[in-house]
Parts: sequence; C-alpha cells; structure tokens
Amino acid sequence: MEIDAFESAGKQLNDSLSRKLASSQLDPQQASAVNHGMMQLERNWLNPDGIPGRPWFKHILYGARFTYAHLELPGLTEAVEKQDWPTAKQQAEVLQRALEKNTKLIEQLNSSLN
Repeated sequence: MEIDAFESAGKQLNDSLSRKLASSQLDPQQASAVNHGMMQLERNWLNPDGIPGRPWFKHILYGARFTYAHLELPGLTEAVEKQDWPTAKQQAEVLQRALEKNTKLIEQLNSSLN
C-alpha cells in the first residue's frame, strides 16, 4: 500500500539522518541535497490545477473551506461530500501519484545517505 511505503521510507530516512548526525558524518553536500529534496517533497504536494472549483488552493493535503475552517485532503473531501464520484476518483488519483512520487524521492534521499 502506498501510504505504508511512504511511512516506511520516511522512517528509514529519519533513521539514516539520525545516525549521520549522531556520528558527525553528514557532510555539507549531503545536508544540502537532503534539504533540497525535502523542499521538493513539499512542492510535490501542490497541484498546478488546484482543487476542483477553487483553483487558487494548490495544496492537495490541506486547505481551507469557504468558512476558512481547516480541511484535510480538500479536493477528495469536497468531492465525497458532494457525492461527486468521478471527481473523487480523479482527486484520489492525484493524491496517489503525489504519494508515489514522494515515496520515490524519500527513498532516493535515503540511498544518497547510505
């Protein structure tokens, strides 16, 4: 399952970074590469098209309702609440692609540390 793979990759990266930092073996190039990778990871949660009906909200993990109350998985949540199943399916696919992309990125970052 993609979420489990993402969580596992994140834990492995955390462990690798902790070991490198504890042993003072994280060189500046590695630190810079991990930092840039983590910034890219956050950017990968953005959808250039935005969420359906509100294209100015680009983040696919969190956003705000029209009332400004917090909203997790805004595109998917709003589609499900409206029972708009084709849009819900499309938003789930957007989330899945981003999750897969970020899992690969974290795995690459971890490999660069080992």
